[in-house]
Amino acid sequence: MQVTCIIIHMRVSQYQKEIINLLKENHLLSIADIHKKISSANYSTIYRNIQRLVDEGIILKRIFGKNNVLYELALGDTLHGHFLCEKCNRIQKVAIPKTQEVLGDGYVIQEYLITGLCNACTVSR
Repeated sequence: MQVTCIIIHMRVSQYQKEIINLLKENHLLSIADIHKKISSANYSTIYRNIQRLVDEGIILKRIFGKNNVLYELALGDTLHGHFLCEKCNRIQKVAIPKTQEVLGDGYVIQEYLITGLCNACTVSR
């Protein structure tokens, strides 16, 4: 797995290992979600460790809406985007086509977000 290769090149704290393992098990988590699962650390310790992992390119910071900041592993071999339901705020991973097929050569997509209504919210309308 690519994450393992990256970790070898930097000194990783126990909390960073726990954060990485949580994100392997859960696609997107907030700092509060991570803090609940690693209750032995205080909130600022979790925040600092997450920020270091973001700075090192091991995890990605994703912003959904105005105040919904979530984190996920940065796995270069699994290009995907996200679908955000505007009614229930559920977030799903979505496969995305290669950039060249959509925009042509020379473009770099950093984030791919689709918004709309999920199946459940469409049915309940």
